[in-house]
Amino acid sequence: PSRQMWSPALIDDLISQLTPERMTLMVSSKKPFKNKPKAPTLEKKEKWYGTTYRVSPFTDKQKDMWNTQMKGWKSSSLSLPPLNPFIPTDFTLVREPLGMKDRQKMNKDETGLWSPNAPTLVLNNSDITVWHTSEGIKEFPVPRVQAFAVMRTDVGQKNPKNQALTELYFDMVGDHLMEKLYLPAVAGYSFSMGSSESGFTAGLQGYSQNAYEFLEEALQSVRQPPLNPNRFASIKEETLRAYENFYQSQPYEQASYAIGRLTNPSGFSIQELQKAVSEASLDDVALFIPTLLGSKWSLETLVNGNLDDKKALELTSLFRKVLQGEGDSKNSVGTSPNQQRFQLDVGEGKSWVVRQTLNNPGELNSATMVKYQLGDRRELTTKEIAIATLIGSIISEPAFDELRTKQQLGYIVSAGVGVSLNVFTLGCLVQGAQHTAEYYDSQIEAFLRDFEKLVTDMPDKELQQFKTSLESALLRKDLSLMDRGVRFWDPIGKQIYKFDWNIDRVKALRSVSRQDILDFYRKKIIDPNTRRRVSVRMESQDEKSRNVQLVNPPVIATEVLDSVEDFRAKIVPAQKIV
Repeated sequence: PSRQMWSPALIDDLISQLTPERMTLMVSSKKPFKNKPKAPTLEKKEKWYGTTYRVSPFTDKQKDMWNTQMKGWKSSSLSLPPLNPFIPTDFTLVREPLGMKDRQKMNKDETGLWSPNAPTLVLNNSDITVWHTSEGIKEFPVPRVQAFAVMRTDVGQKNPKNQALTELYFDMVGDHLMEKLYLPAVAGYSFSMGSSESGFTAGLQGYSQNAYEFLEEALQSVRQPPLNPNRFASIKEETLRAYENFYQSQPYEQASYAIGRLTNPSGFSIQELQKAVSEASLDDVALFIPTLLGSKWSLETLVNGNLDDKKALELTSLFRKVLQGEGDSKNSVGTSPNQQRFQLDVGEGKSWVVRQTLNNPGELNSATMVKYQLGDRRELTTKEIAIATLIGSIISEPAFDELRTKQQLGYIVSAGVGVSLNVFTLGCLVQGAQHTAEYYDSQIEAFLRDFEKLVTDMPDKELQQFKTSLESALLRKDLSLMDRGVRFWDPIGKQIYKFDWNIDRVKALRSVSRQDILDFYRKKIIDPNTRRRVSVRMESQDEKSRNVQLVNPPVIATEVLDSVEDFRAKIVPAQKIV
């Protein structure tokens, strides 16, 4: 209770102790004492990083100056801030909350599987699609709203310069929003906006009462951010440093980047973006903003929470109204790509190897990342997707046990199934300092061959446990209104629009047999005539000094290439990019 009491005397006592004599002042700089002809010596050195520094007392002149300024200061100089206009006062709900028993009964299909009601398509035309749901308020009776938006345009991805300017622009926007949206943040609102491969995206959370006013203020800051030269210089420097530091990052991180770029139909290399950022000026960004925001983009949104259909449409209208003004984008440049994007097909029966030597001479670790393309959403059946997901659940632990614990190839080992650009892949990664990247590749290949026998010999009870565990994960109930929004936005953002997809996968999973798993695995992973394999080997410069002999046959490669760009030169021209 005492901590909640208002005590001016206690505040005065605390303030009185804030004196120069009690202060520690830390000053850091890239170029210390730049303007002093007689610079003090930094006589001390930090133990771990070797940073030089010095410790010195304040001068009498400094203490006198600060003490003079503090004389006569009283706590009455402080005052409460003005009223925060974003603090809500209306907590009316648009849906009647259900009791606990009724909540447990709702959202179940005819087979008893739990699946929440899908959002409603309240507007759908050539350039705007609005999804809305307030059903979650019945389960989570809170006066809050959540909105997601994607503005699909190719202007920001046309060339390295446009992509660099887009990233610099949104970095400056994010920097400005931290200060501009302080009062809404204190009141429980949040907003973010940034670039993506499909254009740019935005997200909002907060109380429903002032959501419209909050989004309008946020978007105004996005459209006209203050272009401060000092902040731009700082952001540009940070961006260039991040690009430069990438080449000093862990080998597995560089392998992950490389293997993603191998199969990405668009995008630009770090070298291209680094050059574009280094050449970009603040004037370039200023001129580019109206080009980007005024481009022809389609808008798709989801509004989830305590708003009705009408209010959801009003909220959504702000994106085009504020970012593009009262007009439309009919005469704008660019195109509005609504098609789903897919990875480049590495080719049936192909096994590619891409080798790269790490730039950092001090890096002793090498890394190998292997990916097998299992198929995309257009060609795989729901049952095959369920099989792929089940394989990912099974393979993780034995991969770590064999490659990390038993063989001790390295500290970083992983395996699993994921999806990127609508293509399911099985991946395996090893990083270590005792062997070569080629050795890791051959050991991964041997493990994946042996994994077939592991599945063959697995007891029925253990296989069923994996299926039951995966089913439980797919049927996990939402714990909050925000979880519900994320559940629905995932298929919308990916342009899948299957809101009960997890239910379909569970039903398919229940019909999966051991033989189904083996047939799929043999075709996609083992059979050299049907699999689609690519591996990236990040080789340390220290590899050449290691006398490492392969204990398993080397990977038979369609071709060994020396760079990501060499691979793309072979694959990209042969495929129609959609």
